[in-house]
Amino acid sequence: MIKYLEAEHIKKFIYEKKVVICSSEISKKSHAFLYEKFPINKSSTIIDWELLAYDKINWMSLTDNETLAWAKNTSIGNCSHCLLVYNANEQCLLGQLDFMICNFDELICNAAGCRLLYGVNLHGKDSVDFTKGIVEFDGKSTLFATME
Repeated sequence: MIKYLEAEHIKKFIYEKKVVICSSEISKKSHAFLYEKFPINKSSTIIDWELLAYDKINWMSLTDNETLAWAKNTSIGNCSHCLLVYNANEQCLLGQLDFMICNFDELICNAAGCRLLYGVNLHGKDSVDFTKGIVEFDGKSTLFATME
């Protein structure tokens, strides 16, 4: 099993209090929320974006600030924090929106494939309310985001 949270750069983010580790219970809740609220794709992405109002960008061609500006104009931009879940059965990371968007590439660099950032309302590090704000990396070069 890959220990995403044990990577040196992630440990540094935790030490600097840029992110906090949340329980695997939060990860399980995110998984349940995803399957309850979003259409699931069976192929190239986790979410079936064609069934939602969304925007997408070629992430690899943008700077961190351009990516952040884009994200702030999507549904996730209404949230102050984001949750990054590596696996439904493991701990996850919570951080402020700006940090999570601008460092998304570093946060997922050891986690191949599609990845999701959930926009959340914060009620403590182990109590979050999920929102319709979500960003998905397709594992290649594209970011998708909800537009509600």
